[in-house]
Amino acid sequence: MNNRAVPPWRDGRRLFTPPSAGFIICTPLHPRGKPRGIRGQIIKAVSFDILFLLTVIVDQFIKNYFLKNPEVRDFLIETGFLKLTARFNQNYNLAFGIPLPRLLIISLMTAAIIILFSLLVKKLLAGRLFETVVILLIIYGAVSNLIDRIWHGFVIDYIDLIIVSVSWPVFNLADLMIVTGIILWLSYDLKKSPPPSVATDGDGIQDC
Repeated sequence: MNNRAVPPWRDGRRLFTPPSAGFIICTPLHPRGKPRGIRGQIIKAVSFDILFLLTVIVDQFIKNYFLKNPEVRDFLIETGFLKLTARFNQNYNLAFGIPLPRLLIISLMTAAIIILFSLLVKKLLAGRLFETVVILLIIYGAVSNLIDRIWHGFVIDYIDLIIVSVSWPVFNLADLMIVTGIILWLSYDLKKSPPPSVATDGDGIQDC
């Protein structure tokens, strides 16, 4: 039986070999034993956090403008196949026009935000920056619309889009944040590849 001690460091990574286990868990560490990259991930996430917060502020500013000037109807873009108009619209329903009581909508949105936030923390601690950012994007969009629900009783929409004679439901910047985040998240999940197989060296220690 080979009793040679397993070196605590190998290629800059700590090796954990559970007894009678067919796998090994490798965790990138600093020389002091702390995971590498977590601080950098948090800094990057905070940068996106500030950016999305500013986007929500812009969204709320536009909403308040149209709330005070509901008669405004500006044609922003008009071409042969696309027509983009800014106008005031009150949305009392949930997504896809589902009619629900106001209190129930607020409760559902609050619950969804709490769930997303717990998932956000999990992804951030796991160092999964992309998923952290897209969840942040969805949360901030939902929070902006939730502010409308609580403060006004309805969501203020102001973007009216017509593409090739097809009229889309009036939406706002917060809706765009939510939809973009969901699309990016789904695309990322679909493109994720399975983890690479783990090779084993002659000592029975699996490489990472």
